Amino acid sequence: MAEIGIVTEKMGNIIKIKMDLASGCGSCVACEGHKNKDTSIEAVNSCGAKIGDTVSVDMERKVLTASLILYGIPLVALTIGIILGIHFSVVMGASNMKEPIGFGVGMLFLFVSYLMIRFIFEPRIKANAEIPVATEVIKPLFQ
Repeated sequence: MAEIGIVTEKMGNIIKIKMDLASGCGSCVACEGHKNKDTSIEAVNSCGAKIGDTVSVDMERKVLTASLILYGIPLVALTIGIILGIHFSVVMGASNMKEPIGFGVGMLFLFVSYLMIRFIFEPRIKANAEIPVATEVIKPLFQ
């Protein structure tokens, strides 16, 4: 995923880039985009950018894996919880309450999956986060 920003600081091989975040940005570990609409991130300066340059920033930071964890695990947990709740309500002889029991067990599984993500997967994702890379300096159309 490439984003565009303006270089505001240069510290050796690391540059600070002011970015106007895309509407799809949320609260990944690359920046604090969920706090304000434009923010600054640090990136590796692989394109020789200088202060004031507009750069393209590659933020391909295992986004697909993080999306699968954040959306896939809760969906699977909810589905399994509903199926198990319905199955056990029928087995226990409460077939007239199978939908509410299935819903309740599904919600319980969903809540547990969010706790797992928060306390197990999120620290691992943050620990393995890669720093974004400024890949190219974008020339202005009119000079």
